[in-house]
Amino acid sequence: MKVAAILALRVFVAISLLGVTVCRASHGTGPSPDAHESSNATNVSCTGVGSYRVATSAVGPTPGLPQSAKGASFTPAVGLAGTDVGSAVPTVSPVLWANEPKPSIDESFKRLAMGEQITFRGYSLTISSICADSAQFELVSQQE
Repeated sequence: MKVAAILALRVFVAISLLGVTVCRASHGTGPSPDAHESSNATNVSCTGVGSYRVATSAVGPTPGLPQSAKGASFTPAVGLAGTDVGSAVPTVSPVLWANEPKPSIDESFKRLAMGEQITFRGYSLTISSICADSAQFELVSQQE
């Protein structure tokens, strides 16, 4: 439970630092689910393709990245600070971190477009889908 609280706090801090507007589930207000689905349907970057998915409302990815040979605490977690599907070039802003090695330092990647590749502690990921409230990516390589 303590680890989950720490991860949630890291995502919150990263979102605050980035100044990115985050989509969140509505509770009786905002667009209906049908409106949300239609906005993703008109977004050509929302391909639904990618082995790993992360949503703005959760720490992920789902499924988790392959465990580092150094142990689970070295394996990166991914959070999603936000997406911008309304711009001419849709973008996503992921945040990655791992508990080890200490000190644990988050790395924010701002406004990545489809096909862009990022590297964090030996894991290389390529953005393959950008939706209104989620993103998907492929694991390109994992160095150990």
